[in-house]
Amino acid sequence: MQTHQIEANIHQLKNCTRETMNMALIAVGIRNSNLEKLATAAAGRIGKVEVDHGDTSCKTPDAAAYIKKTLDRKSKKRR
Repeated sequence: MQTHQIEANIHQLKNCTRETMNMALIAVGIRNSNLEKLATAAAGRIGKVEVDHGDTSCKTPDAAAYIKKTLDRKSKKRR
C-alpha cells in the first residue's frame, strides 16, 4: 500500500486497520531518507489518527514524531 492510499483511507476504516496503517507509515518512514520525507509529509497531511484502544494504557503514536524519534535514536547508536 502506498502512502497516498493510506492518506485517502485511514480515517474511514476500522479501528484496527487505522492502527495498522499508522504503524505501516512509520515503518516506511524509517526505511531511508527519501521515504522518510514522503512518510513525514503524508503524516502531516493525515493529522492525528484516532484509535480506540479500549481500557488499556496504549496510545496511538503520531507518525511524524515517531519517525523522527526513531531515526534520532538510530543515529545516536551509530556514533
